[in-house]
Amino acid sequence: MGVKERKERERHQRANDILEAAKRIFESKGFLNTTLQDVAKEAEISVGLIYRYFQSKEDIFASLALKGAEQFDTDLDAILKKATNPRKRSMVSGAMVLREVGRAFFSFYGPYGEYFDMLIYSYKGLKEIQIQGATMTRLMSITLTSLDKLKTFIQGSDEFYAKEEDEALRVVFLLWGILLG
Repeated sequence: MGVKERKERERHQRANDILEAAKRIFESKGFLNTTLQDVAKEAEISVGLIYRYFQSKEDIFASLALKGAEQFDTDLDAILKKATNPRKRSMVSGAMVLREVGRAFFSFYGPYGEYFDMLIYSYKGLKEIQIQGATMTRLMSITLTSLDKLKTFIQGSDEFYAKEEDEALRVVFLLWGILLG
């Protein structure tokens, strides 16, 4: 292994260490009550070092949400794979799939719910947030991918009366709206 690969691995590990420290602090103090100084202390590094990896506290939180969204998408894949398994399909109802999707969503939303508030505030111009473009793009991409997977499942299911793409999208957005509250 060359020096370049080792440094990249160490950089990735340091960013992950910062994220894990931030997650612990966010869980104990809440996002709004946490400062970058708190995160730096928990990670046993300087605040300046945090800025080498993240633009802001919001950027750290968005990166944690991205990890959660990736996990939700993986969980969704497993749920839909189980539901579309030809040997077990008759035993898995659409209602059971939606229940499992809801459980997976709340496993993700519980720790990262404040992130959605941050996005809404930013979107409405109520708060300016600094999040790396690549993080935001990846998070939106994963979310859209998850929604598309749900749409495809609903469109292909005999239990839903949504065979057209527009109809299936309406069901997905209704479900997503219900989950978001």
